[in-house]
Amino acid sequence: MRRRRRRDVYAGFGGEATRRGGLINCRALLFEVVSDYRISAALSWNRDLCRHQPSTEPFSDSTYSLVRRHRGTVLASNIRIALAVAYLVLLVWRSRVEGHIPEYWWIVIAVYFLSIQATRWAESLWNWWQLRQTVRSFGMLEPAAKEAALTRLWSASARHHLAELVKDEGEPEIGDSIERYPFTRSARRETTVAFWVMAGLSAILFGALIAWPHRVAAGFGWFAWTLAGGGTVTAAILRHRMHFLESTLEVSRFGLAQVDGEGTRRVISWTAPLVLRYRRWPQRFEVGVIGRRDLIRLDFDRVGIDRAFRLTVEYGGFPDVLIKGDAA
Repeated sequence: MRRRRRRDVYAGFGGEATRRGGLINCRALLFEVVSDYRISAALSWNRDLCRHQPSTEPFSDSTYSLVRRHRGTVLASNIRIALAVAYLVLLVWRSRVEGHIPEYWWIVIAVYFLSIQATRWAESLWNWWQLRQTVRSFGMLEPAAKEAALTRLWSASARHHLAELVKDEGEPEIGDSIERYPFTRSARRETTVAFWVMAGLSAILFGALIAWPHRVAAGFGWFAWTLAGGGTVTAAILRHRMHFLESTLEVSRFGLAQVDGEGTRRVISWTAPLVLRYRRWPQRFEVGVIGRRDLIRLDFDRVGIDRAFRLTVEYGGFPDVLIKGDAA
């Protein structure tokens, strides 16, 4: 009989997994990551072992990335063409109505060029986001799978550039009796930048309210105070996450440990009655002891988390229940 589903325990995948039974479907869990472009399309899934293997189809990863980028570029180009037609029709229409070129034609042209530039900024932001997600995807893989996926890129320049970006993310310490998995450098850097941006904006707004209390309208003052207060709370949350991102995940044959930046250790032994949960947001696995509130998180922003998850399933004694049918 299947366990009753709970939203906080393996949400959408059939309940919790324990050493004594339950359901765990690593292929289905990780396939959701694949479908959301979190792991490179260079990997396919071995249904028998419930582990990833390098795909035998040539250039599938490169083709997939190029198609996604080509679609984004074509969309931006179509939007720019549509804007040009719309503004041209606007000028012709108003010229025919007024009998001459409208005096505000330069405003229309200026707005048009600003709109075109906005589409270029949006396109650049989209390309940056796609590259970030690709680098994050490769960073999740263990070194052997990462190298196998990188060598299948047909473009030498793209392979070298992507390899440098992935290398900058850091590497897990594997091969020893205790393997260590830190967070990626980009995750720490982005959180730090977000913290200082929110703290700076909140300080500016609070400073403006204190320095010029009578020059600020009441409605705008309350809005600025609410915005600054929310920014302060957000900065506090980001400061807490910055401390968490300094931690390191340690996996050994004896247990799972999380070591923070100050050296404090949180340890879970494999011999304890364990439970494995999956959280959709933020994406992570959680390993805990039944009846206790202590948890160790396997965040997807850790380098080599793919290997850490596989070792957790193996050492923790969780049952592997393969997916029925094709998850795709």
